[in-house]
Amino acid sequence: MKLDIDKIESLINKHEKSRSDFAKKIGMTHTGFRDALAKSTLKIDKLISIAEHFQKPIDYFFTETINQVEDNSSTYNHKTTSPYTKTNCTNPKCSALINDLLFENRNLFIEIGHLKDEKIRWLEQQKGAEFPGKKSVGDVEKPRTGT
Repeated sequence: MKLDIDKIESLINKHEKSRSDFAKKIGMTHTGFRDALAKSTLKIDKLISIAEHFQKPIDYFFTETINQVEDNSSTYNHKTTSPYTKTNCTNPKCSALINDLLFENRNLFIEIGHLKDEKIRWLEQQKGAEFPGKKSVGDVEKPRTGT
């Protein structure tokens, strides 16, 4: 299975003002996006962003064809454009597996977001614990009167 960079570039050329603007839309720099395409090393979260932006399934961006899926007891012939396709898979087990993997992948991204939020909260708490008596910039200490 291979990432089909030509499909990504074709969509960008057809629907976007520039490669640089598109890179920003998916959270990348122009240079980082160019290099990732040149090396076919797009991270999965960026590929998902591209797929969602252009409203295409993930498998649209891959080139390999699978002719058979093997089960323990038999072999199923089916039409598919990649192992991640949902629309052309005629094997119910294949289709169910793909749906499960896509669901699990989405849940993992959500969990990663929650973990990042939790890490930020923890770091903020730790910062407060390092300086327990420190006053904020706006706090002014009242002068003491001697008695």
